[in-house]
Amino acid sequence: MSAEYRVQGPAGKGHSAGILGSLLVLLVTACGTTSVPTVDAAPLAGECVLVPAPASAADTIRVALSHGVDFSHAPTPHSYSDRLLYRQLYQTLIRVDCMGRVLSGLAQSWKRKDEGLRWSFVLRRDARFWDDTPLTAALVIAGWRATGAAERHGLEPDSLFVTGERELEVVFTRPHRSVPSLFASPDLAVVKWSEGVTWPIGTGPYRIVEYDSRRVFAVAFSERGTGSGPAIEFRVVQGRDPRDVIDDRFDLLVTSDARALDYAVTQPDRDLVALPWDVTYVVATPTRTTGEGRPGTDPWNEIGLPLETREALARDAVRAEARAATPPLWWDELDQCEAFLDENEPRAPTRRSGSNTAHVAFEASDAVARDLAERLVALGGAPNGRELLLRLGVDPALAASVSTGGTRLQTAALDAESFRQALLAGQNMAYVLSLPRLTANPCRSAADLATRTGWIVRRGSSPVGPSQLQLSRSLVPLVDTRRQAIVYRGRIGLAIDRDGTPVLYLP
Repeated sequence: MSAEYRVQGPAGKGHSAGILGSLLVLLVTACGTTSVPTVDAAPLAGECVLVPAPASAADTIRVALSHGVDFSHAPTPHSYSDRLLYRQLYQTLIRVDCMGRVLSGLAQSWKRKDEGLRWSFVLRRDARFWDDTPLTAALVIAGWRATGAAERHGLEPDSLFVTGERELEVVFTRPHRSVPSLFASPDLAVVKWSEGVTWPIGTGPYRIVEYDSRRVFAVAFSERGTGSGPAIEFRVVQGRDPRDVIDDRFDLLVTSDARALDYAVTQPDRDLVALPWDVTYVVATPTRTTGEGRPGTDPWNEIGLPLETREALARDAVRAEARAATPPLWWDELDQCEAFLDENEPRAPTRRSGSNTAHVAFEASDAVARDLAERLVALGGAPNGRELLLRLGVDPALAASVSTGGTRLQTAALDAESFRQALLAGQNMAYVLSLPRLTANPCRSAADLATRTGWIVRRGSSPVGPSQLQLSRSLVPLVDTRRQAIVYRGRIGLAIDRDGTPVLYLP
């Protein structure tokens, strides 16, 4: 169901201190004084500041988050909680703000060479890891290789070069007219490991100093530094009523829970801040990708759902703030992704034979996916539901059988591992899943999705060539969703990055 909440208004200025996390995390400013690189002299764009920084900061900022964080895959985020916490701890070569402006991160400057086939980066002289190790070009490349990020982003061993202690060069197979945004991807954050430490060591302004079995983190100001700043405590509130969390006087809660949002508007000391639309829910149908469904490549016409249907799903089906899925979407623009394409054709999905039941599957922990799957089953299983099923790319014979009562349509709520296996095999009629609306590397995201499914269309006829990843033929967009930030008025500021991740904005 769509709901209207007012966005906190005027832009303000301050110093960005970092981002939010997802466990009990105590954070304090780290890493010494920082000279501002000349390429980053401009402040954050006013449009990127949702809540102005207060005149003075509290000693400790408290942030409530809904899930725990698993450092086994850091710095690559696997959940929204990961994304919030890792953004606070780990840094990339460049940053991209909400207006698409490229700002300095760990690199103070960069240069385009050979008409964009080569890009060189010069690291900040003052950049150091939490253990006081100076950042070098060799450590940047070693970190990318150790996490597997270099390979995942198509940065082969013979494409990464150390050209000086603080200089590195990256060679691409295709030219880039401007600095590639993939270097702002959280997956390419710079880390290193230390013996006896269970999380990667980063370079961010906050660092971990305590972590025990109760999922408690402590991140404290470096003893080398002379700056000041508040501590930031992140506490997991999973399973708690979000209204109790608000009453517990947390400074920030990021949520889409309607109970929390409805309650927050009644609190005189809280502001609701609408964050960007950052998730699109789609339907993926195995029969569509094998040519059994009605032909067509335009997700908004022959097979995709019309606007009126998507609006109805957003308005009537979803118990969170939603809108009809709205282009542009990154999987419609994959004309330069040959380097990420698996040379093998997608394998045929595994069909369940002899069953008179067809399933729309979703991950049980995803409430929005559940809402959408239940509504699609209700609509598709109705006597006039055949047209909807055809628009989802369902095999015409199966759609006809459902509409005449020969096949029963049901939802299938699967745990995370069961959903992963079912999606890989393509053994259900359709799948409802969520995808990020924004990605720093669309080609990498497309290839990851193709790998997750195994059967999804990866090549086919296209104006841009036969090897394009054809996700626009494989996905039916449904709705976009976004979260709201519930902010304790006058205690913190809030800004956003390019991907919509909220960033604490402190004095």
